[in-house]
Amino acid sequence: MYKSKSLNFISVIFLFVLISFYNGCTTPQETEGNETVEFESTADENGFQKSGSKKTLPFLDFVKELEASSDSFQGDFSLKITRYDTPEKLNVNGKIFFEKEGRKLKIQLMDPFFGMIISQILADPNTIRIKSSGASSIHSQEMSDLTIKDPQTQKNFRIPFPVLFQTIALNFTEDFQKKDTLIHPEDKKVKLQKSGDEYFYTFYEGGLDSLEYISKEKSLQAKTKVSESAKKGAHPPEKLLTRVTDAQTGKDLSLVETRIKNIKKMSKIPDSTFRF
Repeated sequence: MYKSKSLNFISVIFLFVLISFYNGCTTPQETEGNETVEFESTADENGFQKSGSKKTLPFLDFVKELEASSDSFQGDFSLKITRYDTPEKLNVNGKIFFEKEGRKLKIQLMDPFFGMIISQILADPNTIRIKSSGASSIHSQEMSDLTIKDPQTQKNFRIPFPVLFQTIALNFTEDFQKKDTLIHPEDKKVKLQKSGDEYFYTFYEGGLDSLEYISKEKSLQAKTKVSESAKKGAHPPEKLLTRVTDAQTGKDLSLVETRIKNIKKMSKIPDSTFRF
């Protein structure tokens, strides 16, 4: 019923951009190509069935095949960030490394003028560690939302890091097989809750189309999708769009366009890569 291809992943890179530059106050949501990122998590539940029912089994097999087809890789990325408190757009470059064995992730944010590393993050399914250039200390925490202080306003805000990491790590099956998970096998959509937060996945034949997260308690709603122009079943896709919104006010906080290039798939990435 479903064709197995490499699973597209949604980029986690915008985390670093928000750490350094986050602010927001208005509500536009279009990219330069007029492609929108619309939220769907409140969509009607007709057609959804509990995981494990007979009709959901082919879809679960499809997801397992996508997970198995993942690759270790390294690559470059570029970002264009729209902040809604200023007319300026920010452009950022960096590198990403992912090791399939152990589901390890490393991201480096580079200075655009000198090419020097200014921030790094290391993550595995259980832990997140962050280190800034020149800092002697390393921030370490369990895999959970990150609470970040905006250096301009000194206000705290949260980033839904687990949902982003999970997308790259391609470890959907455990959550999808839980009895309370709802699956729409025909539309290839999944709804589930973890720790009171809602997650909404949409797949297409080539992989993951989008992943949406909403936390009423934290007043955060975010969605990342593969751009229509990049829906080729490639791993990773060439272009991703991420929209971040205040869940209470509905105001958009930021919109990030991520372009991924120079991807090199590898059988294994050296262990030394995943050190500061």
